[in-house]
Amino acid sequence: MPRLYIKIITVWITHNKAGCCDKWSRVLQLFSQLFIALATVATTPQKTMGIIASLLFAGGLIQEFKVPLWVVLSAHAAMDWAP
Repeated sequence: MPRLYIKIITVWITHNKAGCCDKWSRVLQLFSQLFIALATVATTPQKTMGIIASLLFAGGLIQEFKVPLWVVLSAHAAMDWAP
């Protein structure tokens, strides 16, 4: 019989706390997904700019390894317009 009381008390305590924890868990999960998406989107144009700048440098079209402004703008624009 005491096991039944412990079970009832445990279920009652966890049941009341589950709604609160579930609510905060969903909110925090939403923010973590947002930050992961932003981090992924932020690094993709950087990779694109590095590849384009490397090709320009290897092809002799730029004398020093510096990313031109038009490459930065076009990489960000391409990622912005991508589906």
